[in-house]
Amino acid sequence: MIIGKKTIYIIAYFIFALFCFSLYKRLPHIDDAWLGEQVYWLNKDGIVKNVLMKYFLNSHNELIAYHKLTIWFGVFFVKIFGFSLLTLKSISLISLLIFLSAYYYYCVTLNKLVSKQNFILVAGLILIAPHVFEFSFVYRPELPMMATSFISFIFLDISRNNKRETLYIIGSAFFTGLSVLIHLNGLIFISASVVFLIYRKQYKSIIYFIIITLGISAYYFSHFDSIQEFNSWREIISSTEADSLKSNEFTKVLFGMLSSVFNEHLRLFHSPKEIVLTLFTVLIIVLGFSQFKKQKPGLLLYFFILFLSIAIISINKSSKYSVVYYPYIVLLIIYYVKKNFTIKGNKFIISKNSRSYLFIFFLSLFIATSLFYDILISSKKYYPSHNRNITMKYIESPSQNKTILAPMIFIFDEIDNYNEIIGLMSINERKKTEPNLKGNDFFITANNEGIDYILLTDYYWKSLDLPDTLVTQISHFNIIGREYELIILQNNMISNSNIGE
Repeated sequence: MIIGKKTIYIIAYFIFALFCFSLYKRLPHIDDAWLGEQVYWLNKDGIVKNVLMKYFLNSHNELIAYHKLTIWFGVFFVKIFGFSLLTLKSISLISLLIFLSAYYYYCVTLNKLVSKQNFILVAGLILIAPHVFEFSFVYRPELPMMATSFISFIFLDISRNNKRETLYIIGSAFFTGLSVLIHLNGLIFISASVVFLIYRKQYKSIIYFIIITLGISAYYFSHFDSIQEFNSWREIISSTEADSLKSNEFTKVLFGMLSSVFNEHLRLFHSPKEIVLTLFTVLIIVLGFSQFKKQKPGLLLYFFILFLSIAIISINKSSKYSVVYYPYIVLLIIYYVKKNFTIKGNKFIISKNSRSYLFIFFLSLFIATSLFYDILISSKKYYPSHNRNITMKYIESPSQNKTILAPMIFIFDEIDNYNEIIGLMSINERKKTEPNLKGNDFFITANNEGIDYILLTDYYWKSLDLPDTLVTQISHFNIIGREYELIILQNNMISNSNIGE
């Protein structure tokens, strides 16, 4: 079977063009608002908090559990460029560029796995993965952590039999420590690196690595003033879904770890995009196992420990956490293709056998599935002016005195224009412990808590068991309009004489 390079390059260029188009007015992710507000308050008041999640874990007063370096990066950028959705999203985009530069160095310069020209195909294979495509322009820790952890891996990989081994180990430990500060999931790179060093019998380097990494990681607790704050942090972490963190008894911890591993299917088979990638990864490992065992056993071991570690320590089974080990899946694909396929001039020559056909089928399925999700992400556009229009049209002036319950992303660019903006997501969290927070009781609670305006989506309208929206008044609130798929309600204790002016 012969496939022309031109066809493959066209697909790669299409991926890049689609990604660039997706950046234009990219729809905010809920975490852009959640983490972005933490940056806003740290920059403004010197403390990290989430008014958006008011009454949830006391987050409206101060957060002690947050992604340290991720938030600090945000503050640094906000001080330079101002608080905005674009400023926050750009942090992950810059992280993607740093990662691709490191990947280029590893694949092209250091190991000569691919040529300069063919690296564009590798970059396309990385970018097309739906979670990479999406979270490379979302203010979350995954892309920054993917960049720092892969740089750490490069230092680790080239340290063996090198007269500068200690220096490279220090570099690896430094970037692993940064990964932990970016997100506590970065702990998985400590376990993977230590096992990797044990496998390669770099015993002395393990000591340097652990001391430096843990020393840097400990900076996560630098803002704690007392043992009580540490205990509060631990209680918050233990209240998550991470079964392996919920007990002090060894047997229960062990059972929790096993349970977490067996439940990893919830992440790996979450939706079609995860299912296809999981099956494709298993296929690559099965087809190339004997090759990897001889050629790159350390890589396979490193990837396997990452997989086990994230299954055990991650606080939930969110599929977005798998972004950080995707680069190693791509490395396995590169090694497999390099060994089993031939490049001759402008053509890829593929052997006519069932293994090759199976590989091509799953690669094509992965590309097709990924493009479907990538196009969905790219097609949804966001206009911050919608938020401003609602404020100008419906909110009685001065809005700075008002408290509004609204979708999380309403803070862009309205956070300075209200006394408080509380996110609808806080209601979802409160409903877990306040089951009666629906119907008229929801509006009574909103009135008691000083909510002046409410912006409800149809989803929340239904989830709160509210009546048909043809009604004009519910409890203490009047329905005063509907804009941009939002139902707008005003507390009837407020004069509505200025509405619509």
